[in-house]
Amino acid sequence: MTYMVNLDLFENSHGVITCLKMASRTDEYTQQLMRDIKKTPERLPRVSEETPRNSEVIEEKRREENRTEEINTNTGKPKRTVFKKPSIADVKEYCLLRSNVVDAERFFDYYESNGWKVGKNSMKDWKASVRTWEKNNDTRGKQGISAKPDNSATRHHDRLKAQYAKAIADELGD
Repeated sequence: MTYMVNLDLFENSHGVITCLKMASRTDEYTQQLMRDIKKTPERLPRVSEETPRNSEVIEEKRREENRTEEINTNTGKPKRTVFKKPSIADVKEYCLLRSNVVDAERFFDYYESNGWKVGKNSMKDWKASVRTWEKNNDTRGKQGISAKPDNSATRHHDRLKAQYAKAIADELGD
């Protein structure tokens, strides 16, 4: 270290080695950062009181936006749209518009339960999925499989009627 002091890179004052040149450069850099921060405060990292899970979700959304921007700048294609989950009312309205026999609630519950995924991939167009369900119902109907959705309440009612009829027959047979 004495070599560095002898080269005047560092100063030795009462046994304390300092570098005034480095301190002044650091001060200049810090002052520049402070000026930049005042110009663009929205770029500052924020400390939030959110739970780590929410922070992770926000960070993932930010990463996805960056990926989308990278895709757009690299390919020059228009920005892709982000999937927006429909409400049950949206699905019912679309099914009525198409006059199909797709059970909108069943469709919504199915995709809600698997995170709006088609296989391993995220869904891109829920309306296309409704049309696919519509086509599948049409082909199943032609093969003799009912295109109407299950009605578990009706099946339960039929089962109770059968049990009741059996109970009456057993009592009359005794």
